[in-house]
Amino acid sequence: MATRVRKNVVTETTEESLLKEGFVEEPLEEIVPIEPKVELKEEEAKELVELDPLAPKPIRWKKIGNGSFILNNRYIKPGQTFMATVEEIPKAFRDVVVPVEGLPEDPLLNVKKSSNYSIVEIEGTNTWNIVDGHGKVLNEKPMIRIEAEKLLNAL
Repeated sequence: MATRVRKNVVTETTEESLLKEGFVEEPLEEIVPIEPKVELKEEEAKELVELDPLAPKPIRWKKIGNGSFILNNRYIKPGQTFMATVEEIPKAFRDVVVPVEGLPEDPLLNVKKSSNYSIVEIEGTNTWNIVDGHGKVLNEKPMIRIEAEKLLNAL
């Protein structure tokens, strides 16, 4: 059986050999860390989070029915209440998870509708119609002015 022997190869890497090759030692540059331009205090950061209307807010949920499921790396058991946002609850579990608190309103869906309706008097009869921007009459029968104004305010 043959044995292996390693050869010891020694390379000379002394200062003299480096100088012979043309290596010149230069001083190293200092690395200056970049400081953040804007620093926020904890109170200001909390205010910014509260001011963002599109940020999902966690609400309290309750698991009903049998069985358990995993949500955010934790087991949710039957009857257990937990905090989660609406986006975190999978659609497959919406039938076994019930919100304890009211669901948050979507600010994008709550757009105030502009009223394009106006009150127009029918000539000579002292009765009024509610008309939209295209001239279509909204009410079936002409009304007195007080009733027409109440209906217009309700729209």
